[in-house]
Amino acid sequence: MITGDQSATAYAIGKELNLSQSEQLEILDSTHLTDIDPEVLKALCEKVNVFARVSPANKLQIVQSLQS
Repeated sequence: MITGDQSATAYAIGKELNLSQSEQLEILDSTHLTDIDPEVLKALCEKVNVFARVSPANKLQIVQSLQS
């Protein structure tokens, strides 16, 4: 899930949607995405269930990593 919501809100929604499939829900706050290497982001996309506080530019960056 990619959202502009605060981490706490994103966590609650992710839990309700069971995005982690009963495992630990992994959330990444977009403040950690500034100037991140594309390969690192691609690896993160494999582990993170919810990206929170994401700007439109970061959304594009995440989607491109998921597509590659």
